[in-house]
Amino acid sequence: MIIQKTGKISTFGGPQDSGVRLQEGLALIEPEDLRDPWFAKLFLDCHDGRHGLARRLNPSFFYIAARWNYFLTPRKLLRRCYALVEANGKKELARLVDWGPNRRTGREMDLSPGLAKKLQLRTDDTATFTLLDGQTLKPLIVSPL
Repeated sequence: MIIQKTGKISTFGGPQDSGVRLQEGLALIEPEDLRDPWFAKLFLDCHDGRHGLARRLNPSFFYIAARWNYFLTPRKLLRRCYALVEANGKKELARLVDWGPNRRTGREMDLSPGLAKKLQLRTDDTATFTLLDGQTLKPLIVSPL
């Protein structure tokens, strides 16, 4: 089974995001992961101790949050995957960083402001993502439960 989802989007992350708490973390990245270049390049270089990882994300980089099913796609696997995000006839690769948005929003995914801009998307516009293997960049195939 290929993991693919279509739905409404919103944006999140970075120092200007008032929708996340000042100290809010991320579901797929821990503070100690910032020693690894795979993760570190996603973040702004601000180590003042006041900001959690969500506020330290570089809003220009391409990243995504979705409501991942950890039984189908364990957290350890997701940390090294990409998402191919498609909208308005454009496609971009994005890194997976968090779980969300809350179901009550009616949205399926949160994108970085930079990714949303590149795909010409605004809040509540529609996009599709396909989960890709981080090494082969081919659709990740998982066994259904």
